[in-house]
Amino acid sequence: MKNQLLLSLFSLSFIFSTYSQNWSEVGNGVNGDIYTSIEFNGNLIIGGDFSQVGGNLNVYNIASWNGSAWTNMGKGFDDDVKSLVIYNNELYAGGNFRRNGDNSTIFDGNIAKWNGSDWVTVQGIGWNSEYSNSPIKDMKVFDNKLYVIFNRYYTALSDSRSILSTFDGTNWVDLCDQNFLIQTTFGASMFKLGIFENELIIGGRFDGFISTNSSSIIKYNGTNFEAFVSPLIYGNTYSIVQVGNKLYLGGLFEYQASTETITPNLISFDGSNWTAHPFNINNAGEINDIITKNDSIFVLGRFDFYDPNNTSNTIARAALFDPNLSYPFKNLFFYNSSSSSSDAIYTSQVFQNKLIVGGKFDYSGSSSAENLAQLDPGNPNVNLTENDFTPTFVYPNPFTDYLIINSDKDLNQKYSIYNLQGEKLKEGSLNNNKIDTEEFCSGTYIIEIGEKNFIRVK
Repeated sequence: MKNQLLLSLFSLSFIFSTYSQNWSEVGNGVNGDIYTSIEFNGNLIIGGDFSQVGGNLNVYNIASWNGSAWTNMGKGFDDDVKSLVIYNNELYAGGNFRRNGDNSTIFDGNIAKWNGSDWVTVQGIGWNSEYSNSPIKDMKVFDNKLYVIFNRYYTALSDSRSILSTFDGTNWVDLCDQNFLIQTTFGASMFKLGIFENELIIGGRFDGFISTNSSSIIKYNGTNFEAFVSPLIYGNTYSIVQVGNKLYLGGLFEYQASTETITPNLISFDGSNWTAHPFNINNAGEINDIITKNDSIFVLGRFDFYDPNNTSNTIARAALFDPNLSYPFKNLFFYNSSSSSSDAIYTSQVFQNKLIVGGKFDYSGSSSAENLAQLDPGNPNVNLTENDFTPTFVYPNPFTDYLIINSDKDLNQKYSIYNLQGEKLKEGSLNNNKIDTEEFCSGTYIIEIGEKNFIRVK
């Protein structure tokens, strides 16, 4: 078992040595903060607070990227775009905006729909309605309806409240009544929506919600709101994702376990039990987004900590998470020594087989990148590196027609070779510690050695 674990770590080192070389700016960058992104009709759509993309194309807080060129999206908006969603095959945008970029159209409810050439108002919201100026924080499709978090001012309460509303394509319905508003007076706010086991998960701050101790997440089953009551989770939830049969929450939390209070940025729920996944230091920042690619889990945000296996290795803004490892966070080498402490990643998408991240930053890895960067797993040269903690060696490096596996341990076991998209290209048993590789083209490959269902290498 010990030998298999060492070999698993050795295999993982292949991945991260290649990632470190492949961050780059997307499309000559964006001149302001990016808060949201989505793929729509084969294009990457980004929204935020910016006025120019690509260095020379003027836009109004939203733009479209096809992988090689930027295009404007109609007249855009006069203020921030905070959320993008596809509902009934149509693209919706929500945020702080009230009008389009040239002030010729008013968008009541701070929401608009793309008609293929420009943005239009959404049915059911009128100028005199209570939705007329209610900035949107997030949107999610659930149970064939569009769910929207509005931030609305209530005169009777002399304060603003987050309101969850639904839209069925024709009508709007509020799900939060006056009792809900009163019960959530203390710091009440909704930030994020997600789905887990056919229920809508709502992340935010819900101090005193329904007389329970659920302060960071609640759930809605289509009829009723319910609370997650154990363990106590305090703080802000910024990302909600289901991976397999587990729910992952990213944000900035205090998690009250049975014997202690810890401050993780990532927690998971398997339907019965909660598990905290803390960084190796407290108060390291927050996780703003979680995304999966080929079963790999990427966490993005504004965090900064060191790898306990190598204290000179700074893990910042982007990491790969593997819950099966003794230390689950692996460096994606987004950190640059010139980066500002306020730099952050707010949104991510997998687009054209690349991880695209947007936010507020000037660097990605060793390259300059203005607020939009991509991680390309491809590499024109095979580049394997040995792990300092294992007596196993793979050579030659780069390889051509064969690979030699040399170790003072017993390697009489199976091997598998994958590309960086997770496709298995070859497998077999080690014979004389030699693997024939004549059939492989130039590229980067991952070698898994050991029991298949023990080692998880993507």
